[in-house]
Amino acid sequence: MALVPWNTTPLGGLPDGRVIESRTDTKIGDEEAGIARATFAENAQRRRKEEKERIAAANEENKKRLLAIKSKTDDGDGLIGMAKTPTATLHKGHDELRAVRDKIESDRLERVKRENAEHKARLAATKPKTDDDVEDEATGQDRVRLRAESAKRRGAQQEALKQANAQYFQRIRGATTVTDTKVWDDGEGSAGAMRSVVAAQSRARKEEEARHLAEHNAEVKERLANVHSKTDDGDGIQF
Repeated sequence: MALVPWNTTPLGGLPDGRVIESRTDTKIGDEEAGIARATFAENAQRRRKEEKERIAAANEENKKRLLAIKSKTDDGDGLIGMAKTPTATLHKGHDELRAVRDKIESDRLERVKRENAEHKARLAATKPKTDDDVEDEATGQDRVRLRAESAKRRGAQQEALKQANAQYFQRIRGATTVTDTKVWDDGEGSAGAMRSVVAAQSRARKEEEARHLAEHNAEVKERLANVHSKTDDGDGIQF
């Protein structure tokens, strides 16, 4: 199989031109998680509406009670409006209002706790629908095939390189030098032959010089041997 450069492969396709379709389902609206999300959103919207209605009703009731209260003057004798007003009566409206608020808050907290528990139970029972195992699909099979082909191709390249290196080193070990360093066997007129001639002439010259030096030394010794000492006593006669 011929290799195709990575920048010439079609986007989302294989080197042979086939296009691989995505198997990932990104639409969860038709699954348990999506349905649970829609249900939770609907319940939250309904809860907010009911709470708004209860707050509006409580506010309306408080307005009615405030409008029903008449102003009374206390002149210091403990009697308001010429009638004795007990302390319990003064705080009765506040206690009733506090009880209504506490009941509303308690119901809200209980409802939130129950809905949270139901939502957690639904989430725990929800299973993922994303298939991340591609080995049993076209993409996974092509990936396995391409990996095997790549490993086979690398093995063949390494084997070819190994053989080429072995042949190269074998040629190196079998190669012989082409430089002839023996110049004395090149024949007459060559540098080796002239070296022999020059060496013979040098030896003859040195022998001749040694012979002349020996003869000269012999003559000098002979003249020295024939020299006689003469004494001059001042009268000009040497004997």
